[in-house]
Amino acid sequence: MNYVYCFLVILLLGACRPEAPTPPSTRWALPTVRYLENSRELRGQLLLFAGDSLPLADPLRYPGQVSFLGSGMKEVLLPGPDRSADRYRYEATLRTDYPTEFRFSFPAIDSADAERRLLPLRMPAPRIDLLPDTIRRDADLRFGLASDSLRESESLILFFTGQIDGAVRRVRVAGPTRSNRVRIPPAALQQIEPGPYRLYLVKSRQIDTHSEGLRTAGLIEYYTREKEVVVE
Repeated sequence: MNYVYCFLVILLLGACRPEAPTPPSTRWALPTVRYLENSRELRGQLLLFAGDSLPLADPLRYPGQVSFLGSGMKEVLLPGPDRSADRYRYEATLRTDYPTEFRFSFPAIDSADAERRLLPLRMPAPRIDLLPDTIRRDADLRFGLASDSLRESESLILFFTGQIDGAVRRVRVAGPTRSNRVRIPPAALQQIEPGPYRLYLVKSRQIDTHSEGLRTAGLIEYYTREKEVVVE
């Protein structure tokens, strides 16, 4: 009888023992990449989290173990209202030509894991020199892209800065486009008064991918140099 009683106690204790928490099945990478053509400045930023839902995810911290294009990234503390809400951003600024691929690297599982997780991102650069020197408001504005057409996740904004009044006008082209030729109709140009302008382009791509337990949500931006144009 004593053996049966002890066996039942062991079973009850095992049933009352709390189960080990299940580790999150998803990690989150929030990258931001910005390139300034005029100064050849490339800046990469990255935040990392673990959790099935981003609003409730826990920040991941890997001091000295996160890199961008092979360069170490500085850790910046982003304080929250309390220590449990602190976040950690990794950032690096480089002087370089525009690369064909942006590679972030960080530990695959935890800080003790030697395996690395690579996060490659891509976006073809725009070319300001493909726009005409004279833009007519009563005709289509047509110009080429450097390579592919705009994807659904990409957009292109033309910034016109008046050389007389300094006012800024914007024209936005949203992807997808059918080819690597962009067409802007006259109706979109009517807001731009005739005169001389400095023009630059900003191309951006929204990142939203999910692969092998890693969800990536971020942004790539390319700012071209300025070009002088005349609007007629």
